[in-house]
Amino acid sequence: TGTVSMTKTGGTATFMDNVNGGGLTINGSGGTLNLGSGLTHNFTGTWTRTAGTLSGNSSTLNLGGSASGTGGTFTAGTGTVNYYGAAQTIAAVTYNNLIINQSSGSASLNGDVTVNGVLTLTKGGITTGSNKVIIAASGTVSRTSGHIIGNLQKNVATGSSVSRTFEVGTASGYDPV
Repeated sequence: TGTVSMTKTGGTATFMDNVNGGGLTINGSGGTLNLGSGLTHNFTGTWTRTAGTLSGNSSTLNLGGSASGTGGTFTAGTGTVNYYGAAQTIAAVTYNNLIINQSSGSASLNGDVTVNGVLTLTKGGITTGSNKVIIAASGTVSRTSGHIIGNLQKNVATGSSVSRTFEVGTASGYDPV
């Protein structure tokens, strides 16, 4: 129920089973925490990024709290990060799959966010401010509810009959382009 803290100054520690905790702190300069293969980790508190590397591998990271700090590195792998709390700050990193499933309000960005896989909007929204959500050429958006309040960048192929939906709106509601 407490904070899981990675403080390795070298080498890699790998989760071998599902982990549940309060917060997740990555502050080991030179060390790596690997989330393991096909696992699901649940953290209700803050993801603190100070130094070191967090490797997503092929696991799911469920975050109930906000991301804090800009230090260290996040390597997405083929994994998924799911923000499910209320009014969260989303880490400005490159994700493979990103799920926004907030209980209320909208997440805000502390920098540009890139999604290489699927951005899934199931509930809540992302407020970008001066930042942007970037859907890479290989990325897609799956929307049930929620939207981007601000800047959304997508790849648009050349040619005729090219169609893209931009899942944007205001704080008042969804108004796609």
